[in-house]
Amino acid sequence: MKRVHLLFIIFPLLSVVRFESEATTLVSLSMEQKFALAERVLEVKVRATSSGWDDEKEKREIRTSVEAELVEAFKGKIPGKNGERKGVQFFLPGGIVGDIGQLVVGTPHIEVGDRFFIFLTSAGEPLGLGDGVYEIQLIEGKERVRQKGGEFEGTEIAGEALVPVERFRKVLRELGQKR
Repeated sequence: MKRVHLLFIIFPLLSVVRFESEATTLVSLSMEQKFALAERVLEVKVRATSSGWDDEKEKREIRTSVEAELVEAFKGKIPGKNGERKGVQFFLPGGIVGDIGQLVVGTPHIEVGDRFFIFLTSAGEPLGLGDGVYEIQLIEGKERVRQKGGEFEGTEIAGEALVPVERFRKVLRELGQKR
């Protein structure tokens, strides 16, 4: 009988306790699926980032605006005049405004000077958060694309696949021609 009374005390207490979760669950998509779902597929170099409230009145969500130089567009139109280096803007959930920070687990960490390939939604955010961002890194004197999950064959380092940049560009160009 004591166990039943204990349950009546514990369950109401659990409903008052606040639990926080720090997880983002996404279904990993193939390269072809990402390409088909993305509004734009681009190679970019980050020029600037700035964070602000998504809704200045309610101040519920922080978004980071990323200004980048377009290196190449594999899918989607980018406004601008012919011959000029076009700028691209996209958004990431989370960021820091004043002394308030908001972290969205799974969002890629992007800094000025970073280069990467990005699959963008119609809302101007990466498709699948970090799953739609392929970082370009200089490894042993060669530019490589890094993506968690090993989608490409290549050298495995700490569980992450590395692919030569030109091979990655070739895959994206071929996907663009299939459309």
